[in-house]
Amino acid sequence: MEAELASVPVLPHAVRASRAPTAVLTDNSDYPQCPGLIDRLAYWTAPGSVADAIAYVHAHPPDRLPLSVHGTNTNTKAHVTVTFLDFGTISLSGDGSQVHIAVTTFGPGVALRADAQAIWNGGDGCVVHGAH
Repeated sequence: MEAELASVPVLPHAVRASRAPTAVLTDNSDYPQCPGLIDRLAYWTAPGSVADAIAYVHAHPPDRLPLSVHGTNTNTKAHVTVTFLDFGTISLSGDGSQVHIAVTTFGPGVALRADAQAIWNGGDGCVVHGAH
């Protein structure tokens, strides 16, 4: 998973954060719910807009992983929208790996969360949202 996380495109002038810069990036309810989930994550902040960040990630996708999902989630209480991209897939049998990238506004720029995920144990007891 370290190689997948290392392949995440780092936005120009981004600064790595040691924890979530905003609480909206701590929600992982859409992630595979699995006792054997391996999830390595990292956070950054960067100048620019969400649209610019998403365009940059589209132009520089993580190594060897095709884009599988692109969408938005809106937190109505916080009035915040998170745009996300998933590269690669994880099936119910636990096959594959995925990089999930979430971007939201943060101050005058953006905050980004990247998760590199795989399932250990062949997927026993897993619920994978959007699984193939």
